[in-house]
Formats: sequence, C-alpha cells, structure tokens
Amino acid sequence: MKKILLILVVMVALISSPVVADYEKLHDWNSVEELKTFLEQDDTDRHINLIAGADGIIRFDGQCEDRAFQLRDRAEAIGKRLETEILDRNEYYKWYRVWIPTNTYHVINKGVIGDNEWWYVEPSTDKIWLGVYLD
Repeated sequence: MKKILLILVVMVALISSPVVADYEKLHDWNSVEELKTFLEQDDTDRHINLIAGADGIIRFDGQCEDRAFQLRDRAEAIGKRLETEILDRNEYYKWYRVWIPTNTYHVINKGVIGDNEWWYVEPSTDKIWLGVYLD
C-alpha cells in the first residue's frame, strides 16, 4: 500500500510540475558562415522525414512545416536555435514575390546572429536572407 501511495505522490508531482525544455541551453548562431555551414551539412533540403497525422495518414501537402520542424530539431541537436516562422500570403509575397492562395501559409526557419540580425531560412532550398537588422 505504501508503494502505491508513493507512486501516486510521484505521479501527481510530475503531472503538476511544468516540464521545462532545455531551450535555455540553446544558443544563437555566431555568424552567417556558421549557419551556412550547418545548412550545407544538413540534408533537410534533399531528404525529409514525413510525419503521419493523428489518423495515421501521410499527406503530401503541407511539407513546408515538416521540413521546418526537421531543420529546427536538427539545429537543436547541436545546441543551436533555429525557430520556425509562419508566413501568411502577404509575407510570402514580400520574400518570394509570388502570391500564394488566400488562407494559405508557409513555414520557414529563423536564426538569430548576435543580438541584432534575424536571418530567415527556406528549409526546402537552404536559401538564407537577412530579414531584419535591429540596430
């Protein structure tokens, strides 16, 4: 009985305490060259691990988020931040000069270099561009 009670106490403690990701241990990129080198060595632009939905079906639309998540996860594996960003129709046109259908979104990655530079990455091609310089 004591073992069951102890197990229940531990389970309640685990469930009620928030899970803190190791996100604080991740670092921004030191330079554009470091980001480019990572992208050259990574094969997300050439090979993608497709993810099945809750119904177990793999859909072949919406692969941009699969690529962006895969690239993000691979950057995290080496201790780097490469966040995902969602572009709406207007933002997509701003960066790609092509209109996508209304109510359609595209997912890319964003890496921060230093404190000021936000670089965007198109995960299907490894193309990078400076999105914002904050100083």
